[in-house]
Parts: sequence; C-alpha cells; structure tokens
Amino acid sequence: MSRFRALPIFRPGIVGIFTMGSDAVLLTKVMRNFPDTRDARVALGDPFNRARRERALRILEALPARRQARILAEYDRKRRDGDDDA
Repeated sequence: MSRFRALPIFRPGIVGIFTMGSDAVLLTKVMRNFPDTRDARVALGDPFNRARRERALRILEALPARRQARILAEYDRKRRDGDDDA
C-alpha cells in the first residue's frame, strides 16, 4: 500500500466527513508548492466524489518517488505543527 493511500482523504470508510474535508484542504495546500500536482489538486476539489479522489490518488502515485517523499514530508509537518497558512 502506498503512503498516499494511508492518508485520511483516501480512506473514506475509516474517517468521518469532516476529517476527510480538512485533510483534503491540507493536502491541497501542500501540493500548491509542486506545479506538477495541479491535476491532483483539481481532482481533490470535490473530496467526496469517489472517482475524483481515485484520480487524484493515481496522479500522486505516478509521481517520482522523491517528489512523493517531499509532498508527504511537508504534509506530515503541517499536520503535526498545524496548518499555518491563512
């Protein structure tokens, strides 16, 4: 299982809708720093649409391993320290 699959946004049966929504916002904010994730950001624009979530996941999993690691590290930092963006 990829690390992205473990994120709350991609596990809708495990977490509630508020957790999914806030996780989608956090992940989208992190992806703003990576121009090649634009399509994934657009797909997460509706985090409750299963097809769009799956599309975002496919895009993220297709990224180079180093880029994935950077996105996940930034995501983990923001989640741990709190979202400092306004």
